[in-house]
Amino acid sequence: RKGKTLRVTIDVWQDMRMRGSRNFRTDQYPFTLLCIQVTMADGRPLYKRPLWLAVFGPCRKELSPQMIYECFRQRYDVEHYFRFGKQRLLMDAFQTPTVKHEENWWGLTQLSYVQLYLARELATPIPYPWERYLPEQREPNMSSPSQTLRNFSKIIGSVGTPAIAPTPRGQSPGRLPGSIQPHRPDVPVIYKNTNKKQDKENSPKNTEKKETPGLETAGSLLKPKSYPEVVTELQAMVQKIGMTMSDFLERTTILFAT
Repeated sequence: RKGKTLRVTIDVWQDMRMRGSRNFRTDQYPFTLLCIQVTMADGRPLYKRPLWLAVFGPCRKELSPQMIYECFRQRYDVEHYFRFGKQRLLMDAFQTPTVKHEENWWGLTQLSYVQLYLARELATPIPYPWERYLPEQREPNMSSPSQTLRNFSKIIGSVGTPAIAPTPRGQSPGRLPGSIQPHRPDVPVIYKNTNKKQDKENSPKNTEKKETPGLETAGSLLKPKSYPEVVTELQAMVQKIGMTMSDFLERTTILFAT
């Protein structure tokens, strides 16, 4: 597209295997390994590192190296489609517990993306203030999905719609008095990884704090206590030590006197 001549070199190794483990025997699944290098016309590499791809499956030998490379290049467009769909087409904004409803919503977002693709030649570029002096805006060849979306209201206004104007048909009576809607059945919670759940339950945050006997927490020390409460706690502590209150007072007076 930019007028450059590139050379793509693909090295292929068939029936390669990786070392597996007891949980997953990777050595039982052979794959095709590809090393892709893109260089300029003068031999300079276009990227710093080569691209390594692994193709699994029983039909992997039916795919040519060129087809694998071209299919992987489409991943760039797919990632941009999902990013644009989530940010501009509200692909992930519809929340419903029914899978069929969510799939229908995804179909509507895909149809809206197709409408933007068909209207790309009718859209007038409306750049943002910081995009006015870019080289793409000086010689625009084709409007991007974002630019087409900005200009889509004018396109709809100029094309019009074949639909008939809506007319009122009265007011719906709604639900009858006393009607009871069935409750949605409860379904079990599906966890991605049970080990994470167990680790979360056994984490130090969820375990009970072990307090040292005879010591109070910092929060209780800040609360002032009345004189009767202090005397009651002091008598209880003296009884735990195995002393009488008179012996305790006698020893404390001797200690303060010395």
